[in-house]
Amino acid sequence: AEGEDPVTYQWLFGGVPIPGATESTHSIDVIAEDDFGVYACDVSDGCGGTATSFSGQLKLGEVLIDEQPAGGEFCVGDNVFIFAGLTGSLTIQWFKDGVPIPGAASAFHVIVDAQPEDGGAYHVEAASLCNALVSDAADVTVVGCGDGP
Repeated sequence: AEGEDPVTYQWLFGGVPIPGATESTHSIDVIAEDDFGVYACDVSDGCGGTATSFSGQLKLGEVLIDEQPAGGEFCVGDNVFIFAGLTGSLTIQWFKDGVPIPGAASAFHVIVDAQPEDGGAYHVEAASLCNALVSDAADVTVVGCGDGP
């Protein structure tokens, strides 16, 4: 059965009412470590009916590498895309032969107009507040291709 107006809401954290959290949704502008835990909402209607929502847990996930980067042999002049499937990462940094690549901070790294000196071992480091992981190395080789003499 549908409730009668006025419908009121009270959000709970760990079973305790959150002061001022009386809207149909509850948002946290900047999440801090103290915000992780179990949330629920008590809903009441004008006829005295009450219900508590299913509870949900706000937790900081761990970073996962769902897909390791793959290298290969590429031709001089190719654009090379190296991708790592990442989940839960807050920071990402690509490395070539153990040296950080400036500005390479996304799930993929692009080598534009690849040259032989772009060959090397590429890996990514991804971190969340809970953990950090290092991917496998993707070995990239750049060679001359075509119908050369």
